[in-house]
Amino acid sequence: MSDVTHEAPQNVAAEKSVLGGLLADTACIGEVAEILASADFYLPSHQKLFGFIIGEYRERRIPTEVEVADFLKASAGKLDINASTVCDMIAGGPPSSVITIQHARLVKEESRRRALLAKLREAETAVCEREAPAETAARLGSFIGQLAAHNGRAFEDVREVSTRVLKQIERTWAARRTGGTIAPNAIATGFTDIDVRTGGLFRRNLSVVAGRPGMGKSAFACAVCANVARAGVGVAFISAESPTDSIFKRMLSRETKIENRHFHLGTLKDSDAPMIAAAVGRFYKDQLFFLDIERQWHSIRAKIENLKLEHPGLGLVAIDYAQLLEVEGRGDRGRHLEVGQVSAESKAMAMELNIAVLLLAQVNRAVETRQDKRPMLADLRESGNLEQDADVVAMLYRPNYYNEDTEFPRRCEFIIRKSRDGVMGMIPLHFDDDTVSFSDWV
Repeated sequence: MSDVTHEAPQNVAAEKSVLGGLLADTACIGEVAEILASADFYLPSHQKLFGFIIGEYRERRIPTEVEVADFLKASAGKLDINASTVCDMIAGGPPSSVITIQHARLVKEESRRRALLAKLREAETAVCEREAPAETAARLGSFIGQLAAHNGRAFEDVREVSTRVLKQIERTWAARRTGGTIAPNAIATGFTDIDVRTGGLFRRNLSVVAGRPGMGKSAFACAVCANVARAGVGVAFISAESPTDSIFKRMLSRETKIENRHFHLGTLKDSDAPMIAAAVGRFYKDQLFFLDIERQWHSIRAKIENLKLEHPGLGLVAIDYAQLLEVEGRGDRGRHLEVGQVSAESKAMAMELNIAVLLLAQVNRAVETRQDKRPMLADLRESGNLEQDADVVAMLYRPNYYNEDTEFPRRCEFIIRKSRDGVMGMIPLHFDDDTVSFSDWV
């Protein structure tokens, strides 16, 4: 442990100012209650007095001098404050409720500093006690990410909401009139028909793309990630199944039109070298980040939150795939509950970080027993709450996988089974077996 000690962050003067301001002008108690909790005060006596004030407020009572005096009598010997101290607080309180609220925010900042310091000391202890560095870093990173992203929400008046929504509608309408295919708050997938039909991948939304093994889920995610990154949006691709090198080779194969197998077997031609070099040069300019063979969900989420802090331009996170991820402390819980936690937290993460999350998933084997092998929403119902949590659910289905004599052997069906905006139906895509990649159906 470090020999250096630091005084806990505090602002006692601001705490006294807040308490005095609340007792002098009770009209701002409600707003301060949205900012502070008793535990945010440093001195125990201030915690108790604030708790009393808030308790009175919630009981629809005004904490007058009489009530405060009774509280102090009941707390005699337990608090380091008395009637004289409270009078001094009121006399030295801020001149207006605006200043009281400003000082409440100062108290909150000091509380967050103490919480951060405690977490850092906890991490120091864990390191000294030989805990696995990855676990300590993940736990600390998750806390820091939550602290940085914290932004208390409040009720909004319908006039504020309607003004904001009208502006969004106007921007979207204007974009469509000028030939745009996606909404201003969405990210283009790079697939024309999907973007026209759905408007793209919306920030703060969870999109699930599911299918049986062999349908091309990973290849589809690779294509979307490459397209989005090329358009200048930051992208993170997390694979719990394949190493990063294999993922990037798929992207390289799609970019160069060189069969994927040649990269693995080394059967390239001299004429391929310039194309590969040019493609790699283009990728160098993209904000594209990879994380492979990581299955601990708490660690993945912490790393995504940290990446967003380091690269604010991060707009899309693709995760391959839900059923492979493991939840810490799962105990005897069923696998479907673990997947449910992943999907619920993926949605929460999308909203907190203002990103789009593309979560891949497998559907159950019941598909194989049916004559029509196209997956349905019901095929996800053993996979936690994927169906409920997702804003969009799409299924991938390749007819050629089950019937080699199909009319269009390279067609893949992108079937939208759920959309909160009501856009449903099938969109055809082109699947290239040689480069294991997707493109628009022509």
